[in-house]
Amino acid sequence: MSDEFKNSKIKGVITDKYRDKMQHNVPLLIYRDSIDSKEINISSWIGKSDLWEFVSIGDSLIKTQGSENIIIVKNGIRKEYKFRINSKSDTK
Repeated sequence: MSDEFKNSKIKGVITDKYRDKMQHNVPLLIYRDSIDSKEINISSWIGKSDLWEFVSIGDSLIKTQGSENIIIVKNGIRKEYKFRINSKSDTK
């Protein structure tokens, strides 16, 4: 993970999720923050977690500055997914 990404802050709403077939089926989330739409490759958070199955359009996506983890909030349920270089993510 780059220092730039680790030091970034994300707070947005998921507007789309798909697997990019042109890039070896990489799992991507599209989210809208207060300014525009952005894309995040979530393969390092999926691993053996339920992230891909849990996240839906309309859920909130949060990453606090300095953290490597992402948080998904769905219907009041908050799940935190740990960043794993070896893609063995889990939740808190």
